[in-house]
Amino acid sequence: MSNLPHPVLDALQDSAWYLAYTKPKSEEIGRDNLLKQGFEAWLPKIKAVKSRRRKAEDALFTQEAMFPRYLFFRPAHPQQSISVVRSTLGITSLVRFGHEFAQLPHDKLKQ
Repeated sequence: MSNLPHPVLDALQDSAWYLAYTKPKSEEIGRDNLLKQGFEAWLPKIKAVKSRRRKAEDALFTQEAMFPRYLFFRPAHPQQSISVVRSTLGITSLVRFGHEFAQLPHDKLKQ
């Protein structure tokens, strides 16, 4: 494994991450638009087999969203409102549990 710092996991800010639900196949569009609006956004990806041929060494690999249609985001500063996220291009809604927005504490990302 690399000893390079991870831009999200090793961030100094320890505020909680919110969860956005995206339009189908629009995780990257949602992430890019959140970044343009000044939010921190994270789209975890995994290596996946795109097409399998007869031999394993001939298989094509690609990066795809670890959690399809979901991405994590958080405000860059405490005064930044998350209300604009609902109308961000590529995002359908914010994930909620009842009236509470789904949140993931930053320290849980490292576990």
